[in-house]
Amino acid sequence: MVYLYTFLLFIFASAITAQEEANTEEETDGVQFFFGLNIGGLKANGNTAVYYNGDTPYGVYYQFHTITNKPVFDQYFKYNYKIEELPQKGTISYNTAYNIGGFAGLKLDESISVYAELNISKLKIQDAFSVAISNPNDPTTFGDTYEQIPIFGTESRSNLNIGVQATFYQEEKFESYFNFFGNVNNTRLEDNYFVINNKKYTIFHNVSPNGSQNGQLNLQQTVPPGGIGFGGGAGLGARYIYNETFTFDLNYNATYARTRMSSDFKPFGLQHSAVVRILWGF
Repeated sequence: MVYLYTFLLFIFASAITAQEEANTEEETDGVQFFFGLNIGGLKANGNTAVYYNGDTPYGVYYQFHTITNKPVFDQYFKYNYKIEELPQKGTISYNTAYNIGGFAGLKLDESISVYAELNISKLKIQDAFSVAISNPNDPTTFGDTYEQIPIFGTESRSNLNIGVQATFYQEEKFESYFNFFGNVNNTRLEDNYFVINNKKYTIFHNVSPNGSQNGQLNLQQTVPPGGIGFGGGAGLGARYIYNETFTFDLNYNATYARTRMSSDFKPFGLQHSAVVRILWGF
């Protein structure tokens, strides 16, 4: 969020400066400054979603066997029970998330522009794992019954794209363009937990035991999972030039980049995003 505020402050400050110097720029090299706001959606690949499935040293299995939780779960399930399966890679995925941010660039001529944009998203996961329950006292039950336990994750992600737009079609107030860009992204895990009987149980990541209390380890979180990743991508867009002040822009991007959750888990993958922009000064 700090990155977004800084970027928006930069583009608005630059806009004021650009307005004051617009006449000078037009008389010299014709370079034109523009800026805008983005709002849209992001569909992230599921390569890192498996990080939220609860399979950590202090995750689902740990919570099921702590000295404080086990009696609670014994009472809830009533009969013999066991964790059957956690969500697996390929099945667990992110929900489509909002994608908002800022945009600024320089129009070098009628067909070429350079730009930078910074977008932020709040990614969420909702899946479930299975608990097998065996009731030996019920002769009508053949085998185990299963209960689905909901599991949730929340992640913040920012994407900085720096690239070039090339117009390939123009007709009066309409334009179409290709864009190519480099990407720097920053990912942070914010929350991960499962719910049983309306109670939240945290799945811990990057923690270290810090003593014990009432027979249970006191877990202290270190650095939240996440980090910086790099990549690139391409997109396609269309603009409607409303007047000399406002331009409306619809843009789709495909980004292939590395998403870093930890030093040994940083897969590459493709993500898709689409935004609507309102531009000033284009």
